Amino acid sequence: MRRGKNYLFIDSYNIINSWIELKETMKEVGLDSARDLLIEKMSEYQELSGYIIYLVFDAHLVKGGYGNETVQRGVHIVYTAENETADQWIEKNAFYILKKKDHATVASSDGLVQFTILGKGATRMSARELKEDYSRLKENMRRMIKRRELTTKKNEFRIEDLLSEELLKLENQWKDDKRK
Repeated sequence: MRRGKNYLFIDSYNIINSWIELKETMKEVGLDSARDLLIEKMSEYQELSGYIIYLVFDAHLVKGGYGNETVQRGVHIVYTAENETADQWIEKNAFYILKKKDHATVASSDGLVQFTILGKGATRMSARELKEDYSRLKENMRRMIKRRELTTKKNEFRIEDLLSEELLKLENQWKDDKRK
């Protein structure tokens, strides 16, 4: 992975249509609610992953649209300009990030987008992979909070309570190897 900042560009409508809970929210409550839920989830993901996240929404069919970028809950929200698709915006901006020697990841299940961006040096992530990573990081945080609560109740502190299961396995393996 490159040194520098880590950016994650998300083809937002692609994710909304790929994640079951977002798709159901869109059908039952409306698109605005699905967008808000995605923003909430990606704000959590940004905190857990360390990515600088851009949620890019297609607005290329909006007549006279100039495009718009705001920040909500720490996440950059982009609505593209008239005649500019999310794919085009992502490709242009990811390439700019790569030229600065930062790292760019693109989350989309659109095969053409993945292929194009990979050819420019970015990392690709499918909608499924994004969902899995978000769920994994959220579960790790939940476990850490639970461990910390248990430790506080016992009124003692153990470093093992703060380590992830993966690090604990590596530490135990190292101890076993040292004993041999």
